[in-house]
Amino acid sequence: HARSTGPEIWRQVHSAIGDGAGIDAFVMSAGTGGTLSGVTLALRHLSPRPVRMVLADPPGSSLHGAVAYGAAYAPEQAERVLRRSRADTVVEGVGLDRTTANFRAGAASADAAIRVTDQDTVDAAHALLGT
Repeated sequence: HARSTGPEIWRQVHSAIGDGAGIDAFVMSAGTGGTLSGVTLALRHLSPRPVRMVLADPPGSSLHGAVAYGAAYAPEQAERVLRRSRADTVVEGVGLDRTTANFRAGAASADAAIRVTDQDTVDAAHALLGT
């Protein structure tokens, strides 16, 4: 993603908005963290100014804790709360209860992490699609 997806996002933003515009921030969820890490590394390399990277993490995922506190932990993992299936989300392929080498390669350098609900995710998708 550092050689493909990130540069493609950069090119599309510049062709749509113009060369004077830049990317101020990149917000994305993560599964293994490969896409998030690669895109972040590429955008930070290509941009002449700082690009903030924000992890948007669903309920039950411990990646928010990894970024915000340096420990991969989610409240759903607390003793006496732990269930066989910690959380169910409508968003496919995001949120883990562990970090991966892909995540640590770049996503761990996120500037911030926010928790998002399924409804937040669906509402944002509709807004982006203009529906």
